[in-house]
Amino acid sequence: MKRFFVFALLFCMTTRLIAQIATPTTLHIGTTQGDITPPKNVPLMGQFNLRLSQGVETSLTVNVVALESTCDGKQLDAAIFVSLDLASVEVEIYDRLNKK
Repeated sequence: MKRFFVFALLFCMTTRLIAQIATPTTLHIGTTQGDITPPKNVPLMGQFNLRLSQGVETSLTVNVVALESTCDGKQLDAAIFVSLDLASVEVEIYDRLNKK
């Protein structure tokens, strides 16, 4: 029985100490989606000869998820996830986005 009370006392003291040390953080989440379907008759990738598209079968999209954690109004960490319906991204575009 004595061990139980000692354990309970230590547990209460530890919980109270952690509550005083821990600071509240906030996670902000944002999402967006856009249509990046090119105009009709664009060159198709993967062909040796020039072949133009004949129309749009399905739209191409860009999807973005942004995450930011803050504590007392100060940014702790942030991440942005981008999904593109593309076969490739040009190096210049990747470098420009990576700098931001």
